[in-house]
Amino acid sequence: MQNVVKQSVHRLYPGVIEKRRSRAWRMHHQLCNEKYKNDVATNESWFYFDASQGVRDIYYVRSDGLSEEVNKIARNYLHPVAVLVWVDVSTHCKSQLHFVEHGSTITSRYYIDHIIEPFIKYDNPRLFAGDTQKKMTLHQDSAPGHATKVTLSYMKEKKIQVITPTE
Repeated sequence: MQNVVKQSVHRLYPGVIEKRRSRAWRMHHQLCNEKYKNDVATNESWFYFDASQGVRDIYYVRSDGLSEEVNKIARNYLHPVAVLVWVDVSTHCKSQLHFVEHGSTITSRYYIDHIIEPFIKYDNPRLFAGDTQKKMTLHQDSAPGHATKVTLSYMKEKKIQVITPTE
């Protein structure tokens, strides 16, 4: 029988709540005053898949051979497969999931080209109809690709209101 390792879970202690409030005070203020209808919260997360339990045996089978002629040629110790997923959520609905290509580095250019532009093109019109698109406020974390001057100037150019990491 295999031992199951219990994963730790984040808890919202008063100190953590206060830290989150201080990091996103504008967002918290809007939520308290019920002016959140046009806010979009974004985040990305890694998901790990490991169905092989870390070990995979590699076998060689000849196509014309008999089934008893199966030879084990290698043992491969696998690392879990990981995928990075970005999503945004508003009071209207959630967006489609944006999967980041394996091995990609999330630079400001990659973030703009592969995440923000599809969001503006497909999700934003669906989430916010008409003039409410102009009132939308994007809330994102302070990851390096999100907080660079290039990304923030692109948002300003596209007239997207952003809660910056310093606010």
